Amino acid sequence: TFITLLLNDNRVKKAALTGIPNTNTEYIVKKVAERIRSRDGSHFDEFGITLFPRSNGSIQKFGPGFWKSLREFKPIEYLKKFSEHCETLVIHPSEDDVVGNEHMGAYKLIKGLKYIESPGDHSFRKKVGRAKVIGLILQLIDQLQKQLDAQVAIDQKQDEDIREVRSQGASSDDTTTDNDADEESVGEVRNRVGGVKATAATEEEDGTYT
Repeated sequence: TFITLLLNDNRVKKAALTGIPNTNTEYIVKKVAERIRSRDGSHFDEFGITLFPRSNGSIQKFGPGFWKSLREFKPIEYLKKFSEHCETLVIHPSEDDVVGNEHMGAYKLIKGLKYIESPGDHSFRKKVGRAKVIGLILQLIDQLQKQLDAQVAIDQKQDEDIREVRSQGASSDDTTTDNDADEESVGEVRNRVGGVKATAATEEEDGTYT
């Protein structure tokens, strides 16, 4: 989630974020430090190297830069910018053992962002919570697929209109000259088709036709 928000790629149009950072950065540091200290075999040193044993047997290492980036991170600011161009769904576990549940209400005030709490811990290990999260993400994917299908249909119709206009233009050119006329670009044809449609729509609205 941190990387997604920091990149702020405007090509992303829909996103489901889980494990969203706490809005209070000092609280984040406190919670992460507590989690590290509670793990057997760990070593915590904010100004040196922190060692955190993972459940798969590997050892994760944190340097001082990790804690510095946590303190300087501005979750609300970054998420506001991200949600300006991306329809964003935030799914926060109601029993989050990493991020916690305090200071999370500010996310609900961000325009264009949908905030949902679902049962489960930070990793949604409970079956009920995990199933709900998967269902919400599948709904988001289904909505995106429908939008893509609709856009494909629009593009296909525009291509048909372009071919028709070009065909009419070719017939007209046969009566004048075949060699001197420059071929219209796709953009020019699209603009001409769009102009014809706009004119027709205006006339229909006004009740006047030419």
